[in-house]
Parts: sequence; structure tokens; C-alpha cells
Amino acid sequence: MKKTKNPELSCRMGKVGGEAVLEGVMMRAGSTIALSVRGEDGSITVKKSEFVSLRKKHKFFDLPLVRGVVSFIESMKMSFGCLNDSAEMLGIDEEMEETKFEKWLREKFGKSILDVVMVIGVVLGLAIGIGLFALLPTFLANLLADIVPALDSSLFISTFSGVFRIVIFVSYICLVSLMK
Repeated sequence: MKKTKNPELSCRMGKVGGEAVLEGVMMRAGSTIALSVRGEDGSITVKKSEFVSLRKKHKFFDLPLVRGVVSFIESMKMSFGCLNDSAEMLGIDEEMEETKFEKWLREKFGKSILDVVMVIGVVLGLAIGIGLFALLPTFLANLLADIVPALDSSLFISTFSGVFRIVIFVSYICLVSLMK
């Protein structure tokens, strides 16, 4: 990094980051998070909050391999929190009402079952994604290479797997575009 002549400016370099949220932006500098969302009427709502990392609270979480995992988890948690906050600021969460299935689950099993269903949905989504994009193309390429001995090369397996992944992705995009 180039040294600047202004010492006040150099102490702030590289310490600001952010992400897009629904109709707005989240910015983080140090331990301060600012979330700004533009409403339907054009007004901008700002929410400012503090964030203290686990790495600053406990020395164990600042160890070399642990801090990367902790930073990743904290970033994901912060991102989802900011997305939820921006949806609330827009009033999106208030407009969505429970489906019949969600009402039935809540009545039969209580409110905590919805949290369990969400976790199962995330795990199932990850499993399908990994299976569809990592395991299936490689399995099919190796199967073809076993059936046709002339195709038994790493170049064929890599090329077939890559093309198959692209076909899956484009097919998914086409199917999603058909939804209302």
C-alpha cells in the first residue's frame, strides 16, 4: 500500500466496507455499522448500530485458523441481519402473511418448528447444490469414460463436467424465469 502524506487519511485507509441491501446500502467502518434504505416515498431511513467481534472479546477466537472461520460466520450473520433490517425498514416483512402450511405447522408443533424447518431447508438446499454442481457432473463424466474407453482422459472429464455445470445453471435460470 502506498503511504500518503496526510496522516489523518492514512489511518482510515482500507477500513471501510459494505454491501448492497434491499433498496439501500450497508457500510461498516471498524465497529460501527450504518444501514440506509430508500423508502417508496423517496425518504431515506438510517439505522446505526455497533458490532463487536468475538475476536476482540475472547483471545481463542483470534488464533490464526479460528479467526478466519469466525470472521466468515460473523460476516454471514451480519449480512443476513442487515438484509432482514432493510426488509423491515421497507415494510416487506409486515406485508407477508403466513401460508396455510406455516399456520398448520405452528398450531401442531409450536413456533420453534419453523426454525427447525428453516435449518432443514438450508441443509437440503446446500446438499442439492453440492450434489447437482459438484458430484453429479463428475460422476456422469467418469461413467461415460468407463463406458467409452476412448474418452478416459482428464481433459474429457474436466470439459464434460464444466459444460454440464453450465447446462445445469442455464437450465435453472430458464426455469426460474418462467415463475411469476
